Amino acid sequence: MSRERQVPEGLKVEITHSRLPADDGFLAMKLALTRPPSERAFRVRQYAAPDHKLREANIPIATKGGVTEVFVLTADGILVGRGRATCSPLDAYNKHVGRAIALGRALKDMGVEKPPKEKKAA
Repeated sequence: MSRERQVPEGLKVEITHSRLPADDGFLAMKLALTRPPSERAFRVRQYAAPDHKLREANIPIATKGGVTEVFVLTADGILVGRGRATCSPLDAYNKHVGRAIALGRALKDMGVEKPPKEKKAA
């Protein structure tokens, strides 16, 4: 069962992907190597910019590090859940993984329980 099907009906999901510009990506990676893991996510968020804005400005995008945020809204636009996934500047960025993690955190923020895992038939 995909996470999208777990969002209660009548709610809207907005997803934002932010990445590091190539030049800042190398700077953030150097900073991350000198910082403890607890501070790495902060450094990525500090330098990240939305993907579409970097593409519009023809700015090269780093392949490592990034932030994915998921916002769950009512039909009226009221925020009911929010989740964030931050990729370390030492790891390759993957939108699909970030989206799944951030959506899971947004659903947890809303109080939606994870469905039990289905056991495979032997």
